[in-house]
Amino acid sequence: MKKVIISAALLMVMGADVLASGVNDGIKGSAKANVETTTRNGVYNLIYKTATAGTVKVTITNGAGEVVLVDLIEGRTSFLRPYNFAGLPTGSYSITVQDRSGKTTLPLVHTGSVATVQPVVRIQPVEGNKYEVKMLGSNADEVSVSIYDAAQRLVYSEKISQKGSFTRVYDLNKMNLTSVTFEVASPDGASVKKQF
Repeated sequence: MKKVIISAALLMVMGADVLASGVNDGIKGSAKANVETTTRNGVYNLIYKTATAGTVKVTITNGAGEVVLVDLIEGRTSFLRPYNFAGLPTGSYSITVQDRSGKTTLPLVHTGSVATVQPVVRIQPVEGNKYEVKMLGSNADEVSVSIYDAAQRLVYSEKISQKGSFTRVYDLNKMNLTSVTFEVASPDGASVKKQF
């Protein structure tokens, strides 16, 4: 019990909540969260945004599935919350963010004094023939998004020059496609190919 309390104390937030702007706007369904590394050793920022204020539960677990910290944030529509991993053992951790609309689990590899976020790519239909591409925690200078038709012919491609996290919605209603495949690739290993 003492070890859990000490670990929780090491992870306590340094400073007050800071309002975050422009984080994953327009995402439907699950918690709107991402993790970014900072310039401070072993510290990363959890960024969250939603339309309706409520209670957000942040649970950090280690690679063995043991809960290291549970943090409740109440009455906010958005926040930026720093967590300090400098005193914790190296290894894999998961940050689960849960609100009334669902939950998102973000992987984190702590390699000593600096926490490194593993990039995550999510592709999902939003409505009609619109698709959302979400990149979380990429350190790549450029990410490529390619869209293919049912015959695997390239119908659209884009290079996105934005480090960190981004969300794009692609409206394919005017393309009259019966099947579509998205391919998202970045040099830091966050690559996904998904057919709809």
